[in-house]
Amino acid sequence: MIRWAVPRTGASGLILNVAIANSPQLMFSFQFLAYNGLTTTMSLASEWSRFAHTRKGLRVSLNPKGSQRSTYFLSLPYRIGLPMMLMSGTIHWLISQSLFLVSVNTYDKRDASRGTIPSPDLSFMTCGFSPSPIVATVAASTLCFIAILALGCRRLKSGMPVVGSCSAAIAAACQPGRDSHEEDAAVEKVQWGVTEYGPGAVGHCGFSMHAVDAPVDGQCYE
Repeated sequence: MIRWAVPRTGASGLILNVAIANSPQLMFSFQFLAYNGLTTTMSLASEWSRFAHTRKGLRVSLNPKGSQRSTYFLSLPYRIGLPMMLMSGTIHWLISQSLFLVSVNTYDKRDASRGTIPSPDLSFMTCGFSPSPIVATVAASTLCFIAILALGCRRLKSGMPVVGSCSAAIAAACQPGRDSHEEDAAVEKVQWGVTEYGPGAVGHCGFSMHAVDAPVDGQCYE
């Protein structure tokens, strides 16, 4: 148990000790949101880069048509999202075992209730801690950080500019060529590459449901 200058009885003691015991849960929740944002961005960049090498359908959030694919649950591939959910649940459980609310009720057989009602003068609330779960929490959190770091060290497949989640850059890559016929491209399997060559041998790069060429170093494209 922990002794500190926090009310130990009454509603204020209950609320403050519960808030203190659960504060690590809140901090880890914010940390997990940051990890989820990082992995989502990395997953987006990885799938984007694969469009330069593999022909596949676009992902849509509602009612896929033709070759379109539905979005991922929790915006992440299952091979990443499920381990993250499992790790999050495990760490939250370990935190709950590390720091917790303790309520001590003392009964006095000499009072009027004959020991059936807790004595308000001798009962109190505080927070308790357990060293083993604390060590396990630190180890699991470190493992989670290393996994995110290792995922971030993976190199993307070359051949396509990295755009992140910039809508302007994504829109530019989706512009068809002047002589392209891409009316049904949204529901077909598409690939990114050189779709045509314009005046002055300036090529146009974009998504197309037709055959595309890989960009060549030193060549000008739009």
